[in-house]
Amino acid sequence: MASTSPLPPVALVGPLYVGTERGLAADLLAARSLGLEGHPVCTALVAASHGQVSDVVEVPIDTVRAQLEHLAGTVALQGIAVGALMRGRTADVVIRADAGGAELLSGGEIRSLDDAQVAAQRIIKRGARQVLIRCGRIPARFFDADDPGADAGGDGSTARFDCDLAFDGTEFALFEAPHIPGPPTEGAASALTVSTLAGLIAGNDVPSALQSAKRYVTEAVRAAVPSGDGRRLTFDWSRGT
Repeated sequence: MASTSPLPPVALVGPLYVGTERGLAADLLAARSLGLEGHPVCTALVAASHGQVSDVVEVPIDTVRAQLEHLAGTVALQGIAVGALMRGRTADVVIRADAGGAELLSGGEIRSLDDAQVAAQRIIKRGARQVLIRCGRIPARFFDADDPGADAGGDGSTARFDCDLAFDGTEFALFEAPHIPGPPTEGAASALTVSTLAGLIAGNDVPSALQSAKRYVTEAVRAAVPSGDGRRLTFDWSRGT
C-alpha cells in the first residue's frame, strides 16, 4: 500500500553514523523540521564520532537497490537527497533510480573561489545540470591578502563569510552568510541539502531554494548546542516556522 501521509515524501540516501548525528540521522531531523516525510536509504554503517572513525561497513549494492525499489513501489516520492555513496557502483545504482540525478564528481583541491568556479565548470562539462560547492571560508583568489585583523574564527583565516557557489552552466551565484565562530557543526550539510530540496518541492526556482536554504542552515548553526568536541544541530528552533 502506498504512503498516504499529507507530508511530501522524499528519499534520503546516505550513511548511518553510530555515535553522532550526521548522515541519515541529521537528514531525518532536517526533513521533519521542514515538514517533509523522510524515507532513509542506507549506503553504509559508519562507527565514527569525536573526530575518530572506528569502522565503515558498506551496504551491499543489491541491498541499496532493494531499498530504492521498495520505496518506488510504496511511496510517491517527490524528491531525493543524496549524501555519501561510498563507491562508484553504488552511485550508479542511485543515479539510475533518480532520473533527475547528476553525476557525483570530485574535482581538484579548492583553496579559493576561483578554484571553485573552475571545479564547477568541469563538473557541468561532465554532465551535471546544476552544481553547488560548499566553499566555507576561503578568499576570492588564493593570493588575496585581506586585513589580517579580520580573523573572525580565530583560525588564521581572513574570510568573514561562509560561502556556497552555485553554477547552472551559464551563470554563477554566490551565497554568503556571516561566519559563526565555533567548533565544527554536525548536521550542517544535511540542513543545507534537505532544505534546498524542500524549497524545490515547494515550487521555488533553484536560486530561491538555495537562498532560503542558506538562511536556514545559518540559523541552525547559530542555534547549535555543544556536543562532544563540536556542535550539534537540534532543529528545535525552526519548528512551527
